[in-house]
Amino acid sequence: MSLGVARTRAMFREIPGSVWRILLHSLIFGLALSVADLLFNFYLVSLGYAADTAGLLSTVARAAGMLLGLPTGLLIDRIGARSALLLGLTIYAFGWAMLLLFARELWALIVMQFVIGAAYLLTGNAVTPLLSMVTSEAQRTTVFGWNATAALIIGLLGSAVGGILPSVVAPVVGGDPQSTAAYMLALGSVVALSVLAMVPLFGPLRARRVTGEVTEDDQRAPLPLRQLARFAIARLCSASAAGPFYPFRTCSFASNSA
Repeated sequence: MSLGVARTRAMFREIPGSVWRILLHSLIFGLALSVADLLFNFYLVSLGYAADTAGLLSTVARAAGMLLGLPTGLLIDRIGARSALLLGLTIYAFGWAMLLLFARELWALIVMQFVIGAAYLLTGNAVTPLLSMVTSEAQRTTVFGWNATAALIIGLLGSAVGGILPSVVAPVVGGDPQSTAAYMLALGSVVALSVLAMVPLFGPLRARRVTGEVTEDDQRAPLPLRQLARFAIARLCSASAAGPFYPFRTCSFASNSA
């Protein structure tokens, strides 16, 4: 038992400070994503839109990922993972601010959802190489597991926070918790959290120390196109299964509570 505790402590000590900063970013941004995911469809219903609009806007956000996946990867390679992540967070916060302040017509909602979807893709794609840059091969599995666990935990917390936010802010706007103004102010927290998620990334992030020797990992060839296609098909199938359900679940709650 004591040996296991000692190994755990040693492992924690070996994790660079840069990793903890990136994980803190993931927690804060994950909270923003969870609140946005829960409240946006309620916001659409309060504007008078129906479930078909929620499905359309969800498709638009994912279409941004489909169209910009390759260019996003090229951008990350060109400007660096940290710069790309900060850029994605900036665009994400800007997109939500513009959507809440000015987008009421369907065409405006479509444009801003495309921007938000593209920014989300950029942030998600940039985190992986950034974590790889600051961790060693031995640390990578553990750290990536922590990052995935943090996303799940903060998703639960974000759903709870998002559920109570409209009631908390309703007295501020002098309206009902299900009013457009209440949902607008509650979704304003997404903008604030996205900006806050940038803070842990400010300042230099120390990359892992690389020796002058060329390792087997450095010599590893890129994955063959056939293997990449297998991963892509698996992701497509899982996304297709979630597609008919995911955008509409909150619309159902909103319709039943109206």
